[in-house]
Amino acid sequence: MARRYYSSTAVATTLSALASNSATEVTVTALAGYPSSTPWTAIIDTDTASEEVVEVTGVSGLTLTVVRGVDSTSAVQHSAGASFRHGVSGRDFDEANAFVNGGGVGAATLTTKGDLFAASAASTPARVPVGTNDYVLTADSAEAAGVKWAALPSPVESDPIPLILALS
Repeated sequence: MARRYYSSTAVATTLSALASNSATEVTVTALAGYPSSTPWTAIIDTDTASEEVVEVTGVSGLTLTVVRGVDSTSAVQHSAGASFRHGVSGRDFDEANAFVNGGGVGAATLTTKGDLFAASAASTPARVPVGTNDYVLTADSAEAAGVKWAALPSPVESDPIPLILALS
């Protein structure tokens, strides 16, 4: 699922021209506070029998490219002056719910007690399987995720023992 954008400051506006049920572009009278990136959700003719959820996929001035009849609504004709609002629909809540309740990246990637996440590339989570008991996680650029489990080196008897002297 693609990321959608939201704004808490979008001001309700209206269509400035008729939008047929097959139009893939609609023109509005203003876009104050609307998201600057796409896609985002809008609702035309809110709280009427003609209510339609659309996904805005492009913005050129006050002309919006839209996907019609989103989230089980139907593409219908809307007259000039129809209300146009930035909003959310059921899919926003359903997708978040699915992610939290097992459809998220963690459920699909972390499969064993003790597994960890690391990044194999920018925005690319990777599973680091649980290591062997008493091993430590170490950096290793040759590994896909940049880390690996390794045994601590055994102390060697010939290793010098640090001597701390207190001078007064």
